[in-house]
Amino acid sequence: MNLPDANTQPDMFEKSLVKTVEEAILDLLNDFQQPSAEELLTICMEKYGEQARDNIKEAVLNLAASNDLPIHKKEYLIHLIEDSSLDKAIVGKDDCHEKKEINTGIDTLIAKSKAYRNSEDFRELIQFMGKFRDYAPYNNMLVRVQNPSCGFYATAKEWQQRFGRTIVEDARPM
Repeated sequence: MNLPDANTQPDMFEKSLVKTVEEAILDLLNDFQQPSAEELLTICMEKYGEQARDNIKEAVLNLAASNDLPIHKKEYLIHLIEDSSLDKAIVGKDDCHEKKEINTGIDTLIAKSKAYRNSEDFRELIQFMGKFRDYAPYNNMLVRVQNPSCGFYATAKEWQQRFGRTIVEDARPM
């Protein structure tokens, strides 16, 4: 990308660089990426050099104030400013000078499911499900959650066929 010479027209160079950094940020956002503030700064500096560090905050503020940007992208940019992560990235401060690991809901779910898989509760659930092989595992799990002491359960049709019994009309279902 051709930029004006910094020595001949400093104001024009500065404004052009801000616009260029804005375009780089827009490209990232249009690719459905939401990088951390440090990643955003790193990407801009890789493309435009050290000068991007001085212009990225202005570019983010301009884009956040823009009416052309969808609300979710504006909120992302505003978040970078409000939580001071962009300022920390610009200054070069990162908590404990280590990369932060971003835990998503999926990461948490996987970690908890791995821990649950090795627990006594999981073994009890499997034993419970083994008692009721005629039913789907998910249905067994729902019964177990609703009534852990359940020793037997059956459908209304099964109650009629196996035991000759009917379910009371206003009975509370599980």
